[in-house]
Amino acid sequence: MSSETAICVRDMRKVFDITRSRSLTLRDVVSVLAKIAGFNVSSARNGRVKGVTGQPVTALEAIDLEIRRGSVVFLTGPSRSGKSTLLRILAGATLPTSGRVVIFGRIAALLGRRENLDRGSVNEVIRQQFALDAARRQTRGENCAQWIIDFAELSGFEHAAADKLSSGMQLRLNFALALHGSPDIVLIDDLLGVGDIAFQRKCIKRLRELRDLGSTMVIASEDSALIGALATRVLVMDGGRIVADLPPDQFGVTAADGPPLQWNVRQMSLGNGVVTVEDVGVVDRGEAGAPDLEFQMTCVIEAPQRFRPLIDIVKGGATLMRLLSPRFEDATEGRYRCEVSLPCRHLAGGDYWIEPAVVSHVEDEVFVLKMPSAVRLQVNNAAANSDAPLVASLVWDAEIVEPETTA
Repeated sequence: MSSETAICVRDMRKVFDITRSRSLTLRDVVSVLAKIAGFNVSSARNGRVKGVTGQPVTALEAIDLEIRRGSVVFLTGPSRSGKSTLLRILAGATLPTSGRVVIFGRIAALLGRRENLDRGSVNEVIRQQFALDAARRQTRGENCAQWIIDFAELSGFEHAAADKLSSGMQLRLNFALALHGSPDIVLIDDLLGVGDIAFQRKCIKRLRELRDLGSTMVIASEDSALIGALATRVLVMDGGRIVADLPPDQFGVTAADGPPLQWNVRQMSLGNGVVTVEDVGVVDRGEAGAPDLEFQMTCVIEAPQRFRPLIDIVKGGATLMRLLSPRFEDATEGRYRCEVSLPCRHLAGGDYWIEPAVVSHVEDEVFVLKMPSAVRLQVNNAAANSDAPLVASLVWDAEIVEPETTA
């Protein structure tokens, strides 16, 4: 172990004991009724309580890991591969079953909702955070408190009860609490869960600042663009083990060598009694090597209305962009084809979902029909412009292709 080591893990293992209740038997029912009647009935045999059995589940196995100071390590892999458990052990939130974990430096961790948000106002939560780290309080003081308020965009809410804030405000406060000052080690579980895209960019900028200051970071994320922008090392986990240790330029190399855009359409239709989206599709109107994608959907209008098509472009559960028609279309019964160009040049590399929707005005009522995860879009162009607008009013073509005929 060298002096440049920030985190050292040796032969670490974590096993959880999952308890489960067995099914009630006739004996159990009779025992409960006897107790209600006042009889003294023992509920244990041989000193063990009946009805509960333990089932060990191995979350991590044979973890050997050494991380150098200043490294930015990303943990990636399928769900339940052990990423979150490893981060919680590194943060000291839970203990390993066996093995050795050594941490050199002060840790700032964002692993979920902080319990101290239930304890008073925003200012009181910040003071409690300083009390947990006297050194940080001495070096940062009131300036650091104001930095947290400004970064979390909570100016004017300093005296509000923290547990009454919206979920988005709480997420921003959590992140600001974790990353104020100059922590030696930063642990984050799912950066895409910290709010809207504008705040995510703000967080990424802050992480770059900490990286340049020499902080060591361990981040669980599946975002290939984020990995390419920040990572110095990628650990792939599966089944509680580290199955690959890669430099970032080798992670996802297959996708990078593929075509710049790939997509997969889910064939489905969905209706609400006012309008039915009959089918959706993606057409490439560009030339070889320069794709220009157009999104199409066929809507069956079932009642006279004014309708407006839109699509959300979603990544990691967050809506990055909304493309909506600048006007409502007057429509009678019939089948309409709606088309809009996809601004793929504004999308950084990674996986996206396209979710179309139709807003209908029928007399005095408003109906919204949305199709979740209708098209999966993979962007392999890492040089794309990331400063895309959150909402774009683009020209949709909506024309009737089959009017309703009456006998």
